[in-house]
Amino acid sequence: MTVEEDLRRLQNALRTPRPEFGGAEIAEGLRTINPVTGESTLIGLRRNELDLGRKAQETLVDDLRFEYLAKPEAQVGEFVADCVFRPKEVNIDAFVVTHAREPDTKICYLPIESLKVEAPLEVIGLTLLPPDDESLPPAKLLFDPRSPAGSVARVAVTGTNTTFMVKRARDEVTHALRVMRIAFRAEGGLNERQLRFRLGTTYAFDAGEVAGIHTRGDVAYGLGATQYLADLAASQSIAAAPAVPVTDIDCRVDVAIRWMERATFEPDRLLGILFLFFALESLIGEKSGELKAGALSFRQMMLSHIVDAQFTNPITTFDLYQVTRSEGVHGEAISEVEEAEYQLFSGVMLRTLEQYLEIANREGLSKRSQLRKFLDEHEDRTLLINWVRTRGSMPQFERQFRDLVKYVDSLDTSTPEE
Repeated sequence: MTVEEDLRRLQNALRTPRPEFGGAEIAEGLRTINPVTGESTLIGLRRNELDLGRKAQETLVDDLRFEYLAKPEAQVGEFVADCVFRPKEVNIDAFVVTHAREPDTKICYLPIESLKVEAPLEVIGLTLLPPDDESLPPAKLLFDPRSPAGSVARVAVTGTNTTFMVKRARDEVTHALRVMRIAFRAEGGLNERQLRFRLGTTYAFDAGEVAGIHTRGDVAYGLGATQYLADLAASQSIAAAPAVPVTDIDCRVDVAIRWMERATFEPDRLLGILFLFFALESLIGEKSGELKAGALSFRQMMLSHIVDAQFTNPITTFDLYQVTRSEGVHGEAISEVEEAEYQLFSGVMLRTLEQYLEIANREGLSKRSQLRKFLDEHEDRTLLINWVRTRGSMPQFERQFRDLVKYVDSLDTSTPEE
């Protein structure tokens, strides 16, 4: 779909008679400015109109003509108001004329560390230049192609937003470097450590007109240890974890914290999520060839319910497991994980670890199988099953909860594995 096509679908929906605000048809209100009177007003939107609006926002971001827009949702909101209060005007053409910009093509220069060239070199479609090549932009504070860089990638990139253009250039070079690392392995005399070349942290466009620094995801910031942090650490259940595990529970916790530590050092949030799931499985998982999203989500939910008398939405764990852990392990293409998703699940996982230890200590459990059984046979199991079913019966959540509901339905007749 193009921007124009998505806007036309949204426009057609908005031009139907407006339902009464506060009525059953209204899913959400939009605070906007009436383009006719200039007054602030509230527009009631149906569910399909909200969905079409979000789709139009996504298309705007993907269209190079509009990627410069800082808040596409605001422009879509203005379009909604225009369609509602000016239904007989040519809303789409007015939107495009007002907001579209002609994309510009620029040359982006990206230093490559630990990959040296003595002269310009074409490698699988990527142009590499020596760090002292005369065509490079001048070295400045924000762009220095010298050591540890051994070469500089030259990439043509098109767009209207410099930040996005740099990202596309970096993505293109990152892919080329990834392919090169694999292809170069055909030379058996190379040491694997020679294949650890990577993008530098600076970039520049053309004659140095724009330059900047890209902070790596694995950068470390200094932390000053204080008495507050010392007391906080001592108050956590994990503080008592032995360096040499004794019980099966100790072993499971030791495996979990090692995976959680790897997640902390991993800049790729997708891998970080996978590491956190490895940690979760070490605590409440089991050896099985079946999909585990339902069992892990429900047990994590039960842990939180027992210890904290509340729980985060189990669909967070369920959905992340389905699209990362399960599909990733089975070789499916998976989307990148957003920072917010990672931070949310990381916080939930930290609390799960504390809850796990608290229950093990409180109940005197020494084996993971004992703790799993405690969760799977808890007296409040039916209460949580009914919560999932109720949530899944709501129209706005039915699709999202469908598979989790299937899992809890199976609990009525299945026997938890030991």
